[in-house]
Amino acid sequence: MTTLPDRRLFDLHASVCRALADPKRVQLMVLLRNGERSVQELAAQLEVSPSNLSQHLAVLRRSFLAGCTRVGGHTRYHLANRKFAQAFDLFEEALAEELARRARVLGGL
Repeated sequence: MTTLPDRRLFDLHASVCRALADPKRVQLMVLLRNGERSVQELAAQLEVSPSNLSQHLAVLRRSFLAGCTRVGGHTRYHLANRKFAQAFDLFEEALAEELARRARVLGGL
């Protein structure tokens, strides 16, 4: 019989999935995958207000996906764990493969 991981792990996994259910937060994760950024940098790249961005970042932090450090009077955000970058790489690769497969299937009809 296979034993399941601790229930807290499932709860956290569900929390991460909910956090990533918003396209802006997925975009944030992609940007943070490439290195630490300030709120101003992220807001400019996503074309959102700093207050809206702060709300998205708070969701990512509560879900253990993002972290922050204070540098002088500024806060800089980063991925909480570098393995999330690897996970995103794999996820994007799998999605690209699936899109290509579907295009072949639909193209052959």
